[in-house]
Amino acid sequence: MLRGSISNFKNPHSIKQIYNINAKIYTAEGVLKISASSMYLKNFKAAQLDVVLSSSSRVVGDKAQELTISVTPATMMTAVGYLVVTIPQYYEGASQDAMIDSTSPQPCKSDIAFIDSCKFSTRLGLLTIAYHFKDNQPRTEKTDFIVGTFKNPIITEMGGFYIE
Repeated sequence: MLRGSISNFKNPHSIKQIYNINAKIYTAEGVLKISASSMYLKNFKAAQLDVVLSSSSRVVGDKAQELTISVTPATMMTAVGYLVVTIPQYYEGASQDAMIDSTSPQPCKSDIAFIDSCKFSTRLGLLTIAYHFKDNQPRTEKTDFIVGTFKNPIITEMGGFYIE
């Protein structure tokens, strides 16, 4: 049995087990002493998020609002990463009329992160926010991302929002 520790290891984002790890131990002179393969690491918690979406207005169909995406991770949220939100159509058959009115929505900000880019694809309905935390440390506390040019749905209840 080969036992040891790995330093400076970065935990994966959302995987429960990593297979096919190869390990080699060398002497101080560079001679291979032991080689092991098919090792694995396990028991990583899958990435889980509690997400709340809210608009700056409660008026149905209101335009030029801000969408707040509040993310509270159950596991560490990486210090540098992406938040990808699927935004449903503004109404059935809306095609190019989306709930976000711009391919580069403004403002696009966060309470504890710098926003590196903020893009919305009308065709795919995807809002992609590239961020990095101001202190470059992973986090488990709630983080708010605020995106402008949001149009409230024209119905009182709507599903179809997904977070990746």
